[in-house]
Amino acid sequence: MIFCKWNGKLTGLEGANVRVSCITPRITQETLPVFSAESEPTDKKGYYMFDLERNIPARHNIKDDCKVYIGSPGPNNNDCFFPTNDSQGLEGASPNTPSRDLNPNTSLFSVGGFTFVLNRSRD
Repeated sequence: MIFCKWNGKLTGLEGANVRVSCITPRITQETLPVFSAESEPTDKKGYYMFDLERNIPARHNIKDDCKVYIGSPGPNNNDCFFPTNDSQGLEGASPNTPSRDLNPNTSLFSVGGFTFVLNRSRD
């Protein structure tokens, strides 16, 4: 989820997104470009989905090579637009928490909630 923190309250942030970036695997001698892609915008409750297994090149190990970063607050957001490092949103959160298998071909990875605030003082 992506939240807006305003006056001490967290609410889901509609229209925001995350960026997923994957580095070159360490075991290869090749220099490959960094893979990076953005999620679709969040829904009105702040939820997003990003199909890592479908969108990330096979040369990357999702748990070891990829990080999820807080992205944009969305085009219509006039209140919360300063990103925070909550849940490592600025540093990059690793989707290395235990994944849940949804079916034989799909696993669900998660990262903590990311937060935007109204001002730099962290509201």
